[in-house]
Amino acid sequence: MKNKYGIEVYLVKDSEDYYTKLLYRYSQLGTASWEEFTEFLDRASFELILQLERNSLEANKVGYKEPVIILNDGQMGLFPAYKRIADESTDPARHVLKNALLWMVTHTFRNRGTYGTNTGFSFLMGAGIPEKFHQYYQRIRQIDATSGARRLSDATSAVSLVHSEEVASIDPGVRGLAITNGDNLEASGSVFRAIFNEFYSGGDVNFITSEQIARVKEIAKQRAASDQRLIQLDPEMAKLRDDEPVIGYYGRLVPENSGRERAFWNENI
Repeated sequence: MKNKYGIEVYLVKDSEDYYTKLLYRYSQLGTASWEEFTEFLDRASFELILQLERNSLEANKVGYKEPVIILNDGQMGLFPAYKRIADESTDPARHVLKNALLWMVTHTFRNRGTYGTNTGFSFLMGAGIPEKFHQYYQRIRQIDATSGARRLSDATSAVSLVHSEEVASIDPGVRGLAITNGDNLEASGSVFRAIFNEFYSGGDVNFITSEQIARVKEIAKQRAASDQRLIQLDPEMAKLRDDEPVIGYYGRLVPENSGRERAFWNENI
């Protein structure tokens, strides 16, 4: 099917509703464990992409180009190993993705898929990962699904500069980029930039002094406290004082992480 942007989307589901019954709810209400889900998703995703690319190659043998496959977070940690296994297969039909590029994105700390050595090796062996690939997943006294995927991929990135710097020491031999999710500094800082340009014409907002930052924030709070649109959204906005710091939480509500969309169907709510 295609989403509202016209992008082709494929959904992976198991017939017994064991692996895909609930989203992010591992080992709950009869669902698969993190390890089981990870193996299922990675195997299923690899086979799906393999078949899709095989069809593309058959339809366009002259102009075919191998894909760049982007993997996000620890649950995709086994995918690169499954690709390596297929690349080395004696079956030519499984070589379609041999020249495809893998890009691994590290996203969180809790979902890295990190285990003690014994449990980690059992996880890898249970998932059918040959022993020769275990070294990529091995850290000091740990097995890490994300580390293995980063080391086995052609390129890597993190979801923010801070996260990239924080995880850099985990895999010192892996060079990664920082690509912040939906980050547009001109958009996210538009109010701040507008006030800065209004009061410091000719200045460079990227090289701003602490005094300028404090002054711009004071003005921003003064304007926010009298902005009726903001006050209608939250009456507390009217209580803002320009001489006090504002402590707040800026987050995003991802629809598939909450409510009915997370439940998939009413019986699971």
